[in-house]
Amino acid sequence: MNDQVFDGYFIHSRSGSAAPLSSDPLPAVAPPLGTQIRADLGRPVLVFSAETDVAGARGYSKARQPDTDTFRAWEAAGTAHADYYNLGGGGFDTGDGRNDMVYYASQLNPPNGVYNNLITCAAGINTGPHTYVLRTALRNFNAWVVDGVVPSSQPQLKLDATGNGYEVDDLGIAKGGIRTPHVDVPIAVLTGLGQKGQALCSLFGGTVPLTNDVLTARYGTHDGFVTKFADSAKAAVAANAILADDMEHLIEAARASKVLR
Repeated sequence: MNDQVFDGYFIHSRSGSAAPLSSDPLPAVAPPLGTQIRADLGRPVLVFSAETDVAGARGYSKARQPDTDTFRAWEAAGTAHADYYNLGGGGFDTGDGRNDMVYYASQLNPPNGVYNNLITCAAGINTGPHTYVLRTALRNFNAWVVDGVVPSSQPQLKLDATGNGYEVDDLGIAKGGIRTPHVDVPIAVLTGLGQKGQALCSLFGGTVPLTNDVLTARYGTHDGFVTKFADSAKAAVAANAILADDMEHLIEAARASKVLR
């Protein structure tokens, strides 16, 4: 039955399965792995996934489906299911750009704990671009529902041969997916997989800062880094990966950073 109650559906971080089809005291009815979104909803659906969500035995890759006039799937490189931004690092973001500077700089000294170390992980958690790509997705989704403007299709993350990880570049950054200057002009290796520690840490991904030697080899100087970052940020806006207003804040964050200073 399709009563058209909702104008659209924004699904943030799903697995390859779905919710149970029954609950106690009824007999358990588990949905099959690879459950896809119905094609007859007649409403916009956008599925947004971080690296953590796509790979693995029960990851979203098992339920991938082609884009249509009513379906889009976005997968963001260098992102974790939950990261430092939504686990405390964005708690004081007023939108004026100051928090962007602090958050961007956290890549060079990533925290391994959240909520005053209520949860402590084995290494620095993801401090990547999840929030910026998510904002773009939400704005696109709103325009889709309100004005009928269908979002652009975006590239999928490239899984490795096992399906449990990703094809990576020389630094270890995942290939494919929605690209941002965080992963194309990196100052750290941002991942959505491999984190260990207390409960839930496996959802927090990782951040490994690049050494000064690696940064120097890639960018030469601080000004060289900022130039490449700005070019990448502008390209990300053109590719509908980040918003133009966030681009300005990110470029200022890169300029204010201590990279190669």
